[in-house]
Amino acid sequence: MRKLCIAIIAIIGLSSSAFSQVVETEKTYEISRKSKRGYLAGVDYDENVKTYQLTYITKLTDRKLKYEFYKFDNNFNFLNDGEGEEKFEQMKAKFNWFKFRELLYTVEGVSVENNITGTLVMKRKKVDFKYDFWIAGYHKETTILEKLKPKTDDGRKMTLITYAEDEKTGEVLVLAGIKYKIGKNMAEKNPRPYDLHFIKFNKDLDIVAETIIPFEDAESKTAARIIYEKNEEDPENPGIQSFVVVMSSFGDKNTKPTCTYLRLGSDTKILHRESFGSLANYWNIDEIIHNQDKDEMYLFGPSVNELGKYTNGKFKAVQLVKINPMGKKEYLTETNLEEFSSKLKTPPSQKKTPEYEGKKFEFSTYKVASNGDFYVSGQNFKIDASGDDKGGKNFKDIMGFQFDAKGVLKSQYGIDTKENGKEANDNGTPQAFIESSDGNMFWLLREIKDYNSTYNKLLTYPRLGKISTKEGTISDFLTVGKSEGYYLDPKYPYLETDKGNSVVFFGANKSGKSLWFCRVNLK
Repeated sequence: MRKLCIAIIAIIGLSSSAFSQVVETEKTYEISRKSKRGYLAGVDYDENVKTYQLTYITKLTDRKLKYEFYKFDNNFNFLNDGEGEEKFEQMKAKFNWFKFRELLYTVEGVSVENNITGTLVMKRKKVDFKYDFWIAGYHKETTILEKLKPKTDDGRKMTLITYAEDEKTGEVLVLAGIKYKIGKNMAEKNPRPYDLHFIKFNKDLDIVAETIIPFEDAESKTAARIIYEKNEEDPENPGIQSFVVVMSSFGDKNTKPTCTYLRLGSDTKILHRESFGSLANYWNIDEIIHNQDKDEMYLFGPSVNELGKYTNGKFKAVQLVKINPMGKKEYLTETNLEEFSSKLKTPPSQKKTPEYEGKKFEFSTYKVASNGDFYVSGQNFKIDASGDDKGGKNFKDIMGFQFDAKGVLKSQYGIDTKENGKEANDNGTPQAFIESSDGNMFWLLREIKDYNSTYNKLLTYPRLGKISTKEGTISDFLTVGKSEGYYLDPKYPYLETDKGNSVVFFGANKSGKSLWFCRVNLK
């Protein structure tokens, strides 16, 4: 494999009074035609010698892979390259990123739904997995088999509330209520009508375990989230660790409902149960956020808290609940739109002042800072009323919210997107929060420039802004890569190799032939 020249862009030490972020170094390198025709399978960083290795899969043969690799030092200077050929099992042992089970394998499982009459129906299914080396993952094909209508021990039919499929084992966890029987002697026919049944079925539709969750009054599901096990060996099928469900009593324009937080184990046992009164007449939980580091839950979403005004499509506030690792409510806060508006912050040079107005908003990402502050971000959107995208989402301004360790809003951040083309409007801007070693928070936006149909990927470039944790202010955003025509790699857009001190952006030009490295100082 022939060595190619390195192109260096001399931007070392670039700084500006407008930016808190500084580009330390930015370099490019041209890869071979074989690598360009293949795909980037993995990026490895050796912390001991501080070197990067990029590995490209170039050819697939019977039970073997051919690849080329490139090594760079900590400042992205080229060191050496090479090529190899390994059997699949050898690849698994050699590279941590090579997640491979079999070329073809099948998992039998269960499909769950309510039929047209609201009765729980379960169907056995067969899922065939076929590995595709060009996407480094599996394609799935599902075949539905025979069906079953589960009943209680006394013969009553069930109605589905929510469920969680475990594609690792083929099992399914079902939370169901009992279908209410009408007619004479209704009380006798419907003992404990509000209780819920949490049932674990195996792939053959046999009941493996069941727990009855008692309720004295009717409650409906407000939100649910599956908590997965950590499974680095098979990240596509991690297995279910627990299931979080939030139920709510039926409030109205003059009544604030009671919420019930449930965390249910994969063995159907009740791990946590906590009830609390909502501060709002109506609360739409957009997201149940699981902070894996501390096993905490955050319930976040818009609300309406005005007597006589239940909901008319526009929310008046945001409600936030924190559940600690023991399953107890740590705080419950509600922030109205007036307070959001009063705490709006924008980058210094930005002319527009977008803010959250209680309308359609899609959650993107979150971060719990080391000081306990809770950051959440997302994007306003509208529904297209006509055209080819009728009914689809049209994404607009980006919003970020910073709450302190007690759930009180510190600041709202309104960001005007730079790209407004079709791909940017149709796809929400990918985002991330990165905490620096000095405790400040950096907000990464991957602006969508275009779509590359040849390689089936969005072309994105990074913008990075700094949030001052103490002051609750935000800097101008630093943009890199765009002017030179470089775009982030969709699988490895950035690396935190020197965690908290810098971030490394990684990508290539549109053709994929010229690699691009850029390290930004976060201190």
